[in-house]
Amino acid sequence: MQIETIDYRFHYQGRDITVPGVAVWVCDHCGEQVFPYESARKIETYKKYSGRLHLCVPPELHAELARRAQKHHQSVNQEAYQILELALKAMPVKTKPVTSVTAS
Repeated sequence: MQIETIDYRFHYQGRDITVPGVAVWVCDHCGEQVFPYESARKIETYKKYSGRLHLCVPPELHAELARRAQKHHQSVNQEAYQILELALKAMPVKTKPVTSVTAS
């Protein structure tokens, strides 16, 4: 077997999905594909999340986003993507502590 990187394509719930850059083990004799855990997890993420996100924001925020996008010579969608990506990288994930509940 040898490891390859492929663009994995499949149909799921009425959508044609392409997952780029998927690592897969391929059998040299029969061509059977075996996906490492990380690849299977990436494919499952693409099944669950389409990449489309509808946001309702105040008009002032929408206007500011449009101004920034124009300044950077890109679409509002590209600007929002970059801002979200930077914000998520800058904010560590915080989990709530588990508290025990006792019956009274």
